[in-house]
Amino acid sequence: MTIMFSLFVVSHFPMPIAITADPSWRLSHWIYLPLLVINWFSSSVSWIVYTITHTGFRTAILKRIKYSPVVQLREETTHNPER
Repeated sequence: MTIMFSLFVVSHFPMPIAITADPSWRLSHWIYLPLLVINWFSSSVSWIVYTITHTGFRTAILKRIKYSPVVQLREETTHNPER
């Protein structure tokens, strides 16, 4: 939980701080673009953090991968080369 909260704080606080420091939006868009990307960072990597830190989530992800149609098709073609 501490890891997820820290990731949330690091990714969601830079943008409001920049907006508070520059209320007229006079800074270059090159300042706001990385802050926007960092803002989305937490959502994009949360599933990776959950997979690393939570056994039940990791089991569900591995089960989902094992039974996915892409993996099933690849296993069928590996075991049955004439297909």
